[in-house]
Amino acid sequence: MIKAAIDIGTNSVRLLLCELSGDKIVWKEKKLEMTRIGKDVDATKALDGKRMTDTVNALKAYKGILLENGLTTCPVFATSAVRDASNRIEFVNLVKLETGFDIQVITGVEEANLGFMGVALGAGSDANTFLVVDIGGGSTELIVGTRDGKVLFAHSLDIGAVRMTDRHALKHESGQVEFEPVRTDVDRGIDSIMEELGKFEIGACIGIGGTITTLGAMDLKMDEYDADRIQNHKLSRRTISGLADRLIRASLDEKLLMTGLMPKRADIIAAGATVMDEIMQKLSIEEVAVSDYDNLEGAIFKELLTCN
Repeated sequence: MIKAAIDIGTNSVRLLLCELSGDKIVWKEKKLEMTRIGKDVDATKALDGKRMTDTVNALKAYKGILLENGLTTCPVFATSAVRDASNRIEFVNLVKLETGFDIQVITGVEEANLGFMGVALGAGSDANTFLVVDIGGGSTELIVGTRDGKVLFAHSLDIGAVRMTDRHALKHESGQVEFEPVRTDVDRGIDSIMEELGKFEIGACIGIGGTITTLGAMDLKMDEYDADRIQNHKLSRRTISGLADRLIRASLDEKLLMTGLMPKRADIIAAGATVMDEIMQKLSIEEVAVSDYDNLEGAIFKELLTCN
């Protein structure tokens, strides 16, 4: 049985196509278009017209892929940028008119729950209780749960790779001083939930989203992204710190030559890496496992559970 789901994120629009055998994913393929619909939303609170058009065009292409695979529609959800935008209804109506898709604009907690479901039911963890960190373009979700899929705590912070880059006007060839405001934002966000997080014995940390999969691909020196190789790849705090520092100091030309880094992510990856680095330092996390399973798989599993 072929299933699909679409995620309209702050930085990219992603399509998951997968084949199910029972309640297991036995084959999957992800497609990605970086339309960066969330550019400047932190400041303007509105979606840019051209970026809305670019996103609609990506969705039209995905609609064609669905039809080629015998599907007429699928779950389509939008996250941080769209939910923050004052003109989100205009965008939702435009997508409906142009593609027929009914977009669900989900809350930060709903986004967190989908991400955890994708990890817990898709890839799992050996730890009884684990933390999932999902660094996106506009927000970062932290979720604590059990390996049987039960969410114990979920929180969404308005901190993401695009949002931090825009908010603090981050540039290439910078230093740690210029990125200190990012760490301050992370610290403030973590401080607000530290008491709740402290109630749990966390046995492992799993990272999802474009920032951590990119850092994993860079560490593995991937010429071409490989979901199987990235899955469960371990990154130490020292490795994350080293990558963050290297990305902060690098010029755009240097970043474009880095194996594993997609060119369209070059201007925001330093911010994302800094967010991950600061979370690990703040929570004394020594190692994070990378997961390609994320909120897209979570949407598939949610649909299955709803149908059953």
